[in-house]
Amino acid sequence: MEDKTKEDLRKRLLKEKEATEKGLGVISKRDVEDHVPGDFDPKFPNYGDDNYPEMDGVSPGEVADYLVRVYDTGELESRLNDIQAALEKLDGDDNFGYCEKCNESIDNARMQANPAARTCMNCAK
Repeated sequence: MEDKTKEDLRKRLLKEKEATEKGLGVISKRDVEDHVPGDFDPKFPNYGDDNYPEMDGVSPGEVADYLVRVYDTGELESRLNDIQAALEKLDGDDNFGYCEKCNESIDNARMQANPAARTCMNCAK
């Protein structure tokens, strides 16, 4: 892969990393208590509606929104991990752009579509 292509992909990855971290910051907070690097805990929404005493003041809407945040936090964490792995490959060794399963080169079109791709299309299937 050409150096210019790698640099373009690095810029895209850094921009996506920033956006992903920003999104995580809106719906979650870094989990510092469990000391798991890169782990985030979804924030429980509090809409100030205490009309549900049987649920300790927690509304069904808050529960539903929290469940969405749990899912979204997991998805964003996973994407952030893929981005960070791709950036480490770019900075460290020559494995960037090669499939983690079969070690074959990942097609340029796939890398352009997803610069954090870890596998080629054959192994992704």
